[in-house]
Amino acid sequence: NNVVVLASSLTQNIASTGNRGDATGGRVAWTASANVTATLSTTDYKQGDVSDSLDIAAAFTTGLASFKATGLLDLSTYRQVSFWIKQTAGTVAIAGDVSLRLCSDTIGAVSVQTIAIPAIGTLSQWTCFTVDTGGALPAIVNSIALYVDTDRGAQTFLLSNIIAGKDSTAA
Repeated sequence: NNVVVLASSLTQNIASTGNRGDATGGRVAWTASANVTATLSTTDYKQGDVSDSLDIAAAFTTGLASFKATGLLDLSTYRQVSFWIKQTAGTVAIAGDVSLRLCSDTIGAVSVQTIAIPAIGTLSQWTCFTVDTGGALPAIVNSIALYVDTDRGAQTFLLSNIIAGKDSTAA
């Protein structure tokens, strides 16, 4: 068999990757803010055997909905963020209603890069987005967060396979 070996990785996992694991370890749910419930969905997922479910109650308005510590990531050689998202309940999000934020702290409070989520378009359909940030991603990332930027009432989002990618012109 032939194998192609690249000089460096073209992608870097950020969050919502892998399987749920077993009693000795594995993937755990995001940390939710008040009026938000974060769980692992074992019945609706895109890659692996689980997705991250973020259920935003009507009482939540705007701001940090949920976060996931990533461990220290240096994403400075990447400029795109790709992810799968599915909205299963609520008013369908339009461009800029919600965003993913790369944060320098471990609790999703200090945003160093905002990735506005494009219009989702329809409920109950997995959609893959790749957002080119137009420049290098941050060199210090310790968490990723989902922010609600426009209050649309109760909504539920599923996330899967959030990764950083090289420049779209990279080989």
